[in-house]
Amino acid sequence: MREIVKNLGKGILSFALIFVWIPAFCADYPNKTIRIGTWSSVGGGGDVLARQLQGPLSEAAGVPVNVVNKPGGSGAVAMEWLSKQNPDGYTVLVGTASGVISPHTTGAKFNLSHFKGVIRAQMDPEVIMVRADSPWQTVNDVINSAKANPGSVKWGGAFLGSLDSVLAYQIASANNIKFSYVPFEGGGDAMIALLGGHVPVLIGSPSEVAGQIQAGKIRLIAVATAKRLNSMPNLPTLREAGMNLTAVLWRGVVAPKDTPDSIVNILSDHLKTAIYSPSFVKYMTDGQILDGYQSASDFDVSIQKEFNSYGEIIKEMVN
Repeated sequence: MREIVKNLGKGILSFALIFVWIPAFCADYPNKTIRIGTWSSVGGGGDVLARQLQGPLSEAAGVPVNVVNKPGGSGAVAMEWLSKQNPDGYTVLVGTASGVISPHTTGAKFNLSHFKGVIRAQMDPEVIMVRADSPWQTVNDVINSAKANPGSVKWGGAFLGSLDSVLAYQIASANNIKFSYVPFEGGGDAMIALLGGHVPVLIGSPSEVAGQIQAGKIRLIAVATAKRLNSMPNLPTLREAGMNLTAVLWRGVVAPKDTPDSIVNILSDHLKTAIYSPSFVKYMTDGQILDGYQSASDFDVSIQKEFNSYGEIIKEMVN
């Protein structure tokens, strides 16, 4: 009997030590550099978000924050990279709506539902833009030109399977027109192509082109929101042009699937502090980006729902 009590006591002590060790481990997080990956090339929306998070997140978490660019494969390269990282909260990835769309078109091994949501940070409305010296003043001017010259108008945007490409398809379908879609791996490359005259029309996000708008180099001709943006009251919506279409690109942060919830919650809290910091709020305001905050658990649910719903849209596109 004495031996049983002795062994039972050892078991209780071991359990207590484990119980104490787990919170202690979490309390020590983070204690080294956090890496934020992005599948955008430099200048793309995901890259800009990651770099805007660097300072505020470093301040909130008390550790350095580095940005790692992993472009290629319509986001597949970055998601494959994240899948191989330790699930310890020190390596995460900026994910966008494209990460639940493109896998349906590319057959990629991973999509964002294979990871764990940490926080959804923003909603970036899709806009249609042209060079400032373009003769097209409205989106219907572009559509009429495409009707008159089938296949001759080139539309640029992010990689095939991105929200840009889906919106381009929906615009073409709604107006029964044909045009050439030119995909780019990042917003920076797409903007160079637009300014260089290689593509006359571009689909993207205001945050990616805020500098060019302010410099008077490009002109926005439509926004894919349900109603006009308060910050751009003179910019008409696609609905006003006769198309019942909306498209808003969300961006957030995901972690490897096996990352403990306790660590995810700590990082989510630090990121929430970061996205409501003065510098980050200014970046959001200047870029016409909408607040898209979702907690880790809510973001997880959203990712799964959107992966399934976009799967249905892609089936319509290819059939």
